[in-house]
Amino acid sequence: MNQGVIALVDWYWGGHHANFYVNFAAAIAKAGYRVLPLCSDPDDFTCRLSSLLCQDGNEDVAGLIYEPLRLGQPERSKIRPARPQIWPCRQAIT
Repeated sequence: MNQGVIALVDWYWGGHHANFYVNFAAAIAKAGYRVLPLCSDPDDFTCRLSSLLCQDGNEDVAGLIYEPLRLGQPERSKIRPARPQIWPCRQAIT
């Protein structure tokens, strides 16, 4: 077992993020590292993780994953994001 602890952070819990996040945590733990999950929905993380580990038969890996901590949304940036330039396309009609 490695002695390192990896903090896995994702504040967006929508779409495919939740599934990838849980699988990343399990893969890191299977590699022997301890994982500190920081996410916006710790209850859902715990539920998904227990389901994943039961399917794979790796309940012992759960001991390497700490109890997840709730992470709030980051504040909006004061830097204005770049706007995409859209150029009209003209097609010749013949």
